[in-house]
Amino acid sequence: MMQLPIAFRLTLSLLLLASGAAHAADWYVGSTGSDAPGQGASAGTPFATVGYATSAAANGDTIHIAAGSYAEPASVTVNKSLRYSGAGRASTSISRSNTGVGGGVFDLAAGASGSRFEGLTIRVADSNANLGIAAAGPISLTGLTLDQMAIVGPGAPVALVTGLHISGGASVSSLTVTNSLFTGLYYGWLASVGGGTPVAGCGVPAANTGGSFDGITVSNTEFSQNREKGLYAEMLSNASFTAVTVRDNGAPVAGGGVSNSNGAGFDINLKAGNYRNISITQSTFTGNGAATANGGAIMVKARDDRSYTCSPATLDGVTITHNTITGNERGIRFGEPMNINVLPSVLAYNAGPTNAVVRFNQINNNVPSFNGTGNDQYGGVIDQTLSPSIHVNRNSLMGNGRGPSDLNGIVNAQVTGAPGPNNTVDGVCNWWGHASGPGESQSVYTTPSGATGSGDMVSSNVAYSLFLLSSDLNGPCASFPVAPVTAVPVPALDWRALLVMVAGLALAGMAITRPRTRP
Repeated sequence: MMQLPIAFRLTLSLLLLASGAAHAADWYVGSTGSDAPGQGASAGTPFATVGYATSAAANGDTIHIAAGSYAEPASVTVNKSLRYSGAGRASTSISRSNTGVGGGVFDLAAGASGSRFEGLTIRVADSNANLGIAAAGPISLTGLTLDQMAIVGPGAPVALVTGLHISGGASVSSLTVTNSLFTGLYYGWLASVGGGTPVAGCGVPAANTGGSFDGITVSNTEFSQNREKGLYAEMLSNASFTAVTVRDNGAPVAGGGVSNSNGAGFDINLKAGNYRNISITQSTFTGNGAATANGGAIMVKARDDRSYTCSPATLDGVTITHNTITGNERGIRFGEPMNINVLPSVLAYNAGPTNAVVRFNQINNNVPSFNGTGNDQYGGVIDQTLSPSIHVNRNSLMGNGRGPSDLNGIVNAQVTGAPGPNNTVDGVCNWWGHASGPGESQSVYTTPSGATGSGDMVSSNVAYSLFLLSSDLNGPCASFPVAPVTAVPVPALDWRALLVMVAGLALAGMAITRPRTRP
C-alpha cells in the first residue's frame, strides 16, 4: 500500500478536525420567531420555541435564547448533548403551558450527557408534580452543567413541585452547578430511589432500581424559601457543596406552611445503597425548619432503622466545616428520632454515618419556635445514631435550644434500652460560650453528664473534658477543672514526745560518728 507523504497526512488530519468543529451549529430562539423551515439559523430569523430548536439541533450544537418569556407547549425533551444559552437569568425566562400533565420544563432523556444550561430562569407551575429539570430512569447521564441558572416556583406550591428532580432509577453523575438559584419550590432538589412493596416486619422499604446521584459539585448557589426542603436526597455520593446559601426552607410561608414535621435546609436521607463522601463547607444556613417539630438546618441519615431493614443504607465520610449555621430550628442532626411505629415497643436507631467530621463552624442561636407536641431533642449538634465515629471539634456552640436552662450545644439523644451499645460523640475542644466550659444538659433523653461549667450544655455520652478557652476556634484547649486538693492536717506533738525524738536522733548520730577500735 502506498504511503502518503507526511505533509499530506497532516493536512488531511487538519481538514478532518476542521470539518468536525464546523459540524457544531448555532441555533436561535426569539420572541418574534417562527417554527418553520428555514428559520433558526440566525438571530434575525429565530425559532419561536426552545422545543422546536431542540428538534432541529444536533449533538454539540448551541441554542441561543434571546431575552423574553417563553411558554413551551410541552416539555422540552433533551435527547442529545446541547448547550442552552440565555441572555441572563434576569432576562430570559422559560415555562411550560401544559402544566396539567406533570413533568419537567426540560425532560432529560438518554443522550443528554454533556448538556449545559446557562443564563436562564425556568419557571415551574403549581400543579400536578411539575418540575424544572427532570431525569427519570432508567437512563444514565453524565457531565451536566448548570451555570447562572434560576429555577423558580410559585412560592407555596403543592407536593413535588421541584427544581431538579432525579427519580425512577435514573443515574446522574458529574453534575456541576454554579452561581444558581432554587427558590419558591416544594423541593429545591429531590433525588429519590422510590418506594417498594410492603414487606412484613419492614414497612415499605425503599426500592432502588439502580439509580444513583454521584459526583456532584455545587458552588455559589442559593436554596431559599422552598416549602418543604432546600435539598432532599435519598441517594447521594461524592458530593461537594461550597459557598452555598441555604435559607428559609421548610418554614411556614405565605399561602401555606410545610406538609410535615421535617422541614429542612438539607435533608440527606439515604436509602437502599452504600454512599460516601459528602462535604459542606464555607456555607450559610439560616431560618431553616422554623416551627416544625423535627426541622433543622442540616439532617444526615443513612437509614437502617426498623422501617428500612429490607433495604438499608450506609454512609461513610461526612465533612461539615467552616460554615455559619444560625437561627434554624436545630443546627445539625445525625440520624432520625427513634422509630417505634413499625414494630411497637421496639426502639430503633440509625447506625450511621461513620467518619463524620464537624469542625470550625459557627453553630449558634438555633432556637426552636415549634410549640406543639411530638418534637424531638433540640440543640446545636444532635446525634440520634449508634455511630462510633462522629467528631464535633473546634466549633462555636452557643445559644442552641430552648434556653436558658436548656441550651444544648451537643446532645447524644439516646434512650436507655435502645438496641446496640451507646456510642460516645467526640466533642472535645469546642467553645461553649464561657471559659469554664459546658454545663450539664437538662435533656430528658440522657443521664447527667457531670459537666459543671457556665457555658451551653452537653449531654451524657459526649467527650467534653477538653474545651476552648475563648471564641478563637484555633486557640488552646484546657482540661475540665479539677477539684482543689484539701490539705491534710499534721497532728501536733507535745513536749515529751518531742524530747524523746530529739534524744533518739542525738544517740543515733553519736553511734555513726564514734571511731571504730581495731581488733
